[in-house]
Amino acid sequence: MNIAAASIMQSQAQLQQNVGTALMKKAMDTAEQNGSFVDKAAMGTVLLSGKMD
Repeated sequence: MNIAAASIMQSQAQLQQNVGTALMKKAMDTAEQNGSFVDKAAMGTVLLSGKMD
């Protein structure tokens, strides 16, 4: 394998890793936002009902 081909392979592997990391960060951010929404919705229900179980 020549140097150019090795460089392309390495670049593709790095790009694949970067895309995987970006997707994981996005999924974690989305999960965190959904969790915050659920927490706020639950707190609103507690405040409206006057109950804290």
